[in-house]
Amino acid sequence: MEGIASVDDSITGVGDFSLSNASPTEERVHGFFEALKTRKKLEAQSRQPMTRDDPLVKIRLKEIDAYVDVFMKSEALRRPRFTLLKAQTDPNAVTLVSVEFRDAVQFYEGLALSLSTGGIFIKTKSLLPIDSILNMEVNVKQEEISFTVSGKVIWVNPRESQGRPTGLGIKFFKLSTIQRQIVTDFMSGELDVDSLGHLSE
Repeated sequence: MEGIASVDDSITGVGDFSLSNASPTEERVHGFFEALKTRKKLEAQSRQPMTRDDPLVKIRLKEIDAYVDVFMKSEALRRPRFTLLKAQTDPNAVTLVSVEFRDAVQFYEGLALSLSTGGIFIKTKSLLPIDSILNMEVNVKQEEISFTVSGKVIWVNPRESQGRPTGLGIKFFKLSTIQRQIVTDFMSGELDVDSLGHLSE
């Protein structure tokens, strides 16, 4: 079994595949977040003088990118459950919302769609005004992870355009330096989903 062709038929978050390998030992990647971690390692190798021109590294990196892209495309038509818990008439009041993500891959997609680090894009048709301050109860359902985080709506996409879905761009404005590093390391696959519980303020 070799290359991206060995991805499981239905990509549901548990698909495995084998990286091209010139050695007799086959290198396998088990799932989305291990793929992210492997991609980071390969990107580091591609910058090293001894391996940056290695064609096998380039092939493996291309395969990993394609594998991750399959997961992202599978999430494209899905939306998290965004619920307004308490409507506010005062524009300066904090709005309470609940956001339920089906699993960690869907949460990752929200982080990846954000235009800036330290924020998230929520695919939703329940739009809020720019500068709305949110108290967000976040639940990653499959992994049973919950946390509460403050956010500010910094941009709104009122309709799907140029491949970007309708929704809200939200900045996490109260995260500590350590919490921001947790988000960064989660995005690279260095930390597992359990680490997200430390984002609670």
